[in-house]
Amino acid sequence: MVKINNKNIDSVNIDNYSDLSNLLALKIKNSINEWLLSGINQSLIDENLSVLVGDSACDLMMNWDKVKRTNTGRLSSADLQKYYRYQQGFWYCRSFDPHTSNEMDWIQVKPFKPLEFFDKNKNRHKIVKYESPFGQKARVIIPFVPNDLGNEILKNHQIESSRNGFWVDVLNNSELPISIVEGAKKALSLLSQGIIAIALPGITMGLRKITENEKKLHPDLQPFMQRGRKISIIFDQDSKPETIKSVNKSIFSLASLLQKEHCKVNITTWDYSLGKGIDDVLVNVDNPKVFISKLLDESLSFNLWANNYLFSLRKPDLTINNRYISNSIKELPDHKLIGLVSPQNTGKTEIIMKEVQKSISNGIPVIVITHLESLAKATSKRLKISYRTDFDINSDITKLRRTYEGYSLCVDSFYPKDNGFDPDNYETITLIIDECDQVLNHLFRGETDIKKHRPDVITTLWNIKDKIDKCIIADADLSNVTVDYMESLLNIKSYIIKNEYVFNMNFVGYEDPSLIIEAIDNDIAVNNKPIYICTSGQNVNSKYGTITLESYFKKKYPNKSIIRIDSETLENPDHPSYKQLSNLNNLLKRYDIAIVSPSVSTGVSIDIYDYYSGVYGINQGNINPQTFLQMLWRIRDIKIERHFFIASRGLGYVGNGSNSPKKLLESNKDKTAFALAILDNELSIFDDDYDPSNLKTWAKLSARHNASNRCARELFHQLIKNQGHTLHIIEDEKDKYKDEVMKNTRNEGLVEDNKLIIGSPDIDREEKEKLENSKMYKGITDSDRRKIKKYDLTQKYGINLTEELLTFDRNQGYGKLQLYYYITIGRKYVKERDKKIAKTMMNNNTKKTFSFDICNKLLSPLVKVYEKLNTLEFINYLETCPNITNKDKKIVELNNLINKKYKKLFKEFNMTVSKKPIITLNNLLDKIGYRLKCDRVVRIGKDTARVYTLTKQPDFTAQVLEYFFELEKTKT
Repeated sequence: MVKINNKNIDSVNIDNYSDLSNLLALKIKNSINEWLLSGINQSLIDENLSVLVGDSACDLMMNWDKVKRTNTGRLSSADLQKYYRYQQGFWYCRSFDPHTSNEMDWIQVKPFKPLEFFDKNKNRHKIVKYESPFGQKARVIIPFVPNDLGNEILKNHQIESSRNGFWVDVLNNSELPISIVEGAKKALSLLSQGIIAIALPGITMGLRKITENEKKLHPDLQPFMQRGRKISIIFDQDSKPETIKSVNKSIFSLASLLQKEHCKVNITTWDYSLGKGIDDVLVNVDNPKVFISKLLDESLSFNLWANNYLFSLRKPDLTINNRYISNSIKELPDHKLIGLVSPQNTGKTEIIMKEVQKSISNGIPVIVITHLESLAKATSKRLKISYRTDFDINSDITKLRRTYEGYSLCVDSFYPKDNGFDPDNYETITLIIDECDQVLNHLFRGETDIKKHRPDVITTLWNIKDKIDKCIIADADLSNVTVDYMESLLNIKSYIIKNEYVFNMNFVGYEDPSLIIEAIDNDIAVNNKPIYICTSGQNVNSKYGTITLESYFKKKYPNKSIIRIDSETLENPDHPSYKQLSNLNNLLKRYDIAIVSPSVSTGVSIDIYDYYSGVYGINQGNINPQTFLQMLWRIRDIKIERHFFIASRGLGYVGNGSNSPKKLLESNKDKTAFALAILDNELSIFDDDYDPSNLKTWAKLSARHNASNRCARELFHQLIKNQGHTLHIIEDEKDKYKDEVMKNTRNEGLVEDNKLIIGSPDIDREEKEKLENSKMYKGITDSDRRKIKKYDLTQKYGINLTEELLTFDRNQGYGKLQLYYYITIGRKYVKERDKKIAKTMMNNNTKKTFSFDICNKLLSPLVKVYEKLNTLEFINYLETCPNITNKDKKIVELNNLINKKYKKLFKEFNMTVSKKPIITLNNLLDKIGYRLKCDRVVRIGKDTARVYTLTKQPDFTAQVLEYFFELEKTKT
């Protein structure tokens, strides 16, 4: 039955109703047919389709009490037109109200005579297909579901009907997935295929505006958004760039808020050629039930979708598909800005080399920028040009050679300094930025030496722009973020060449790093051939870093030759890896097991074939998926299987952790304002407005980092598939025995390293500086490195080194102790400390710095937060309480205060705010070296509760704090 002017009529036998006019009967038939053509089944049509005509339609839509009239009491001409249109009638879909469980009193209608108007901006006539009653706020459309269909859907999800109605059962069972679409017909089309779906009246209408920069979920969506519920956003596909941009923006906003409710948010897309809306697609495909099930299974998580959105690249100007670029292109076109996108090992370097030779022969020097010093050195060898420190800078020959030929350098040195880059020395250059996406990321977010000179490096780039004759930006993962920035810099549109050639290698993924070690041991036992291992860390503190892996394999296989290649061994003149990055093809053949860090990633080509039995990789989350894939790619023999473990999430987030560039910019602005207010607005030093593209680019890169970190493993799997490789996942559980062995190996290494550092000879500042200055030219031995480490730690803490202190420092204890000092006995010095840091950063950068850099250095804002929350008083209370639970009155009160007044501020400093007090408070306490640790679980009546106690500061804390105080007093 359908409703016609609120009267139930059999939709199949419309012609049997004599009281319906022929015109009305035709309108009803057309409405039913429209729904059928959208793939909506008859039972849903009967349950939801309503048609109104005449005065009933006008009364519902016009809302006479709110309609303005002229002085004579007549309707305005615009309202008269509406009246005549509504008289013609419309259809609408009935909707369930999640707040009352009755029928919703709001509707969205499709008039039989739609509104037409002329759009002056677009210079064309437009039609408004859907309208809502005058003066009412839009709501969400939740179609009614007949019992038989509802029970079938519930049964498919192993849920038994409560007989209280389908949507009541959906509300009460968070394991039921929900799809969100735009428009009632799309929701009905999905429900017809057994997919639970609700509809927004427009793509932006899932949100309600609170303030200019703050929104909340629509109240009708809120009841469904329970923790863990899977939500799929299924909006229309489009071919128009502006529409795509608008839809993506709406997806971003809605998905971000859904994720805040701890829902599992997926984004569902498809090929536009299948149809624009999901209802069109389901009508066009042969088996809609199978198709939609597969489509939902293949949906991307919001984090992965956001990462892809931020990593996307516009349509190339030239697309090729060839194993080697030079087979399709003999030389690069004559264009000022060229983007070169091609997979690893397809000849990017070779075609760039032609451009280098061409430029130098034409008298134009070539400057090559990379993000790693090791890569800059290796690239200089491959392109046959000098590296920055290859020759004596004071030599006239060196100066002449640089002026006429150019050289390669790490972007950290791209500013006027001793042996750095000075744009005044050049009239014209060819600029080549290798691994450009990574260079840009390092330029804006790097934590190496560049963080001291970032504004000057960026200023140098902008100062040289008018001298750039040609610029080549090359990267296998080139994105719009990089292209947009370079186009803004050079004020020219880029010419992008993309090589779509794909390789086909076998990749095998593991769920835990211990399984990689087991797989290597099995490989050696079975094949007894050389093994290549790459890992994301080298720190002695890392259980699966290069140092620990080397120790493990040396003990396990004493007769095998093992080489470790990382930043330490490459700089150690006593080690066979010293300065061998460009000679790995010869070096590696002398060893049975090679263990490498990210120092061997981009720019290094290991052309050794039929030698290794397997390539193995471990990424514990401290490098991004793209870099990890580059590491696995260094061995060019594609016949070798790649085995890997990658953590499901990356480590560390930028700013407030948002995936949205806009939200990061807002957060940075608020954080900056907070810092300046505390520091009496004395620091008018920020260079954010040097060019708006700088701050925007930082935000885009940071948002991309946050998004990719949340889905590191998922993203890595996608990268593998996108390159045409085969992926197989082994879902075995952790090898607990092997993991314990690695832990013990790491701990033994730490004990030995601690002894060596403590036992190192004492040196003074002059000797330390001498060792550091000679490092660039002569390298640095392990013993000299430990001398420097001992000196630095002694200066840092002011007490004798012990194993306890070394362990404390390795676990990032210094920063926590420093903050604790400034909220206790050093409180009066914190403001001056921050001002000095800001001024030092200014002096390093010709009197300017970036807000996103300096805000990470200042402690005054955090100290203020701890003061506002009376943290020290709260710690005193915790120290006197032997039994602390989540229900402790003072803990609950403090958590409520944080949630109510300081939630936003917590997020600015990347601290988690939870409804569970212990989680929130541990985020607060951990930053100053405390923690509420669970001691035991007790039973309270029928319930159980975790009991916590407060951990203590190290025994040396008072002594170190006093040292900090005396040091500061002396400086003052």
